[in-house]
Amino acid sequence: MSTATPAAPPATPQGAAAPRGPLQQLVGLLGSMQLTVVLVALLALLTLLGTLAQVEYGIYYVQKDYFESWIVWPDFGLFPMPLPGAVPVLALLVVNLVIGGVLRMRVVPGNVGVLITHLGIGLLLIAGGIKLYASYAGHLSLQEGRTGNSIRSMHEWELALLWQDGERVMERVVPGATLERAAGGNTVKLTGDGLPFTIEVSHFFEHCAPVQKGPKVQSATPVVGGNFLYGDPTDRASMPKEREQRMAGCYVSVAGGDGGGDQMGILWATDMLPVNVGAPHRPWVFRHGGTTYGLELRHRLWNLPFDVQLDRFKKSEHPGTSMARDFSSFVTVKELDGTTRPAHIYMNEPLRKDGFVFYQTSFGTDPARAGSFYSTFEVANNPSDQWPKWACYVIAVGMLIHFTMKLWRFVAAENRRRAEVPA
Repeated sequence: MSTATPAAPPATPQGAAAPRGPLQQLVGLLGSMQLTVVLVALLALLTLLGTLAQVEYGIYYVQKDYFESWIVWPDFGLFPMPLPGAVPVLALLVVNLVIGGVLRMRVVPGNVGVLITHLGIGLLLIAGGIKLYASYAGHLSLQEGRTGNSIRSMHEWELALLWQDGERVMERVVPGATLERAAGGNTVKLTGDGLPFTIEVSHFFEHCAPVQKGPKVQSATPVVGGNFLYGDPTDRASMPKEREQRMAGCYVSVAGGDGGGDQMGILWATDMLPVNVGAPHRPWVFRHGGTTYGLELRHRLWNLPFDVQLDRFKKSEHPGTSMARDFSSFVTVKELDGTTRPAHIYMNEPLRKDGFVFYQTSFGTDPARAGSFYSTFEVANNPSDQWPKWACYVIAVGMLIHFTMKLWRFVAAENRRRAEVPA
């Protein structure tokens, strides 16, 4: 009786690669050079489409739609299908750099410069992600001799409920994303802990203007005090292309109140700077339970942990013209403990303080005081503010190491070749 011996598995041919599992295939795809080429091509395409879109739309909207989104729906007949936005493309590019340029690369002395360069590029991309999700920016306009401690967003709105509590002015804020849900005839109800009434927001317009109601003037929105808000979101020709030039508005209604019944008012954002720099804010006022309240539609505010005073504004002009050749601001930074320090802000030389960066952006003539100026600063708070600079240093060091080693090996090879050549 013979016993059958199990057949041995077929041997892998010499030189053939062993089959890879699904995880290995995924890692290979994410770190492949082919994926790098596709991602770079998509970035180039998004840049082209975003540039073309700026002809009709403002920079803010193009940035949101193309470069801060996950999916892009191009407003062009050539692209009826959606495209991935810059957020997933850049995220995949970071993964591709880490896997293909760091993990899968052989760690040998000859690749040190390439590894350092890839790490610098990855740091640059991560800095962009941090700026996107963790930073904010606004502007601060100051008249000469005036002090300010808050920055105002150029694009975002908010609704502020104000009331007096002794010597302090208290406020509750509703973000603009909530207000925008009241567009198109919708109504948003706002309540809160301890709030003795309900606020209803309706007919929110991103850009509108108050119009006086007359016998021949038709109104599609409620008339309050002989006025109503007019805005047409579909009429692009009548709307400013840039979001910072648009004037938002809405209707508010407070249930109850002194005197009984509901109270309705019109809110219109009149805090646009620098058109009315220094102008006082006049919120819509109502009373409830013996307390006076105010509602104000405004650009979003952030408070600074210190005060800034504009001491002097300096401007020089091109000879024979009124065109500014150079302008700068001399300011004093005032700490909460009373200490002060002077600073000079001008082009390419911002003021950095407690994570905030002040850039000199524009100026104008003070409408309240002849011969005096106001100065406008763009103020940004970005945790990764200095990361791009350090990333460029890392990339430069990596490239310097790589090309120096290449040159060294080339010179060494040439010397060996010449030594081997018979005299």
